[in-house]
Amino acid sequence: MATKTKKLAQVNDFTMGIYILPSYEESKLKQVYYALQEVCGKSCEAKTGKKWKKAEWDEFKAKF
Repeated sequence: MATKTKKLAQVNDFTMGIYILPSYEESKLKQVYYALQEVCGKSCEAKTGKKWKKAEWDEFKAKF
């Protein structure tokens, strides 16, 4: 008893519009970026004893 299955059509990412999902690597990169930002901020707060500022992260990021 053979059944016929339809081929699935390849969906172009452009047709998804606002519902397009970022690639897996891109989403992981963002998670690593924000985790590094948080760790850097917490370690700076612990070392200096004062509140960490976003501007300090921008300086750190500029080095890379």
